[in-house]
Amino acid sequence: MPTARVIVTKEIDYRQTVERFSNGYRFNLPTIDEATIRTLALALRDWERPMHAGSVRFVYLNGGRDAPGAQSVYVEEFENPLVGGSSAVNVHPETVIMAESKRRQRVYARKFFHTLNAQAQDSSTPERLSQQAIDFFNGRLATLTDGSLPDGARYCWPDGTALAEPFTLDPYLRVRQFDRRGKRPTQAPPQG
Repeated sequence: MPTARVIVTKEIDYRQTVERFSNGYRFNLPTIDEATIRTLALALRDWERPMHAGSVRFVYLNGGRDAPGAQSVYVEEFENPLVGGSSAVNVHPETVIMAESKRRQRVYARKFFHTLNAQAQDSSTPERLSQQAIDFFNGRLATLTDGSLPDGARYCWPDGTALAEPFTLDPYLRVRQFDRRGKRPTQAPPQG
């Protein structure tokens, strides 16, 4: 089966500018055409929304064959983007949660989510998520590998092999910086 790549791009307001970030997903699909990729991309967007705060906007979807130089068969930028479906908490935008599926030692698939709603609940270990949050995210992550996405899509490795182990959430918050890409000021503007 051919391997498809779908990318869900989100944006937030950060440091007096708009910051875009994305998550890419790789699946084995029976066909890679515009209708199939569009259906899967919209399902992934709707799947991600409950994990993100309302200040996260889902602005762009694209996908196509996962091959060097391959063109996207589906691209859509939303004029009125949908937003995340959960309440925001006072957390730095570069605080992320990480999900991982291991194939063997030092070979793993990882996903990082800038959710803007992940907050530690345990005062004895302030960087650890609550068990309720861990269970919520693990429940959502199971969808990537259980075949319940459109066309029975299951997340796969670059070689096209389906993941044998589902993604599971690392219970600790992490920091993952946005790429600077020359667009954000490195210091405050001059006062005066």
